[in-house]
Amino acid sequence: MLESVTSIEMYTFEHRIFHLSRNGQEMGRVEKGRELAQRRSRKHKLKQLREKFAKAKDETVKEAIKEKVRKISPFLVLEESA
Repeated sequence: MLESVTSIEMYTFEHRIFHLSRNGQEMGRVEKGRELAQRRSRKHKLKQLREKFAKAKDETVKEAIKEKVRKISPFLVLEESA
């Protein structure tokens, strides 16, 4: 059973976006929400890979990171800073 929610907690961002279903679980995302979540996830992952690429010293490690980036974003080019 769901715990009682105070009137202030009831109007939080999560409750406005995700309505609780009858069994107390969040309902699934709509298509636009999934697209935005994928975009945020991809952006975060690319940021991590760019940082790893900048710190990498070995060429084999850099090539492995480039391959991962190509799988996520085929047109992104990782350049070495001179």
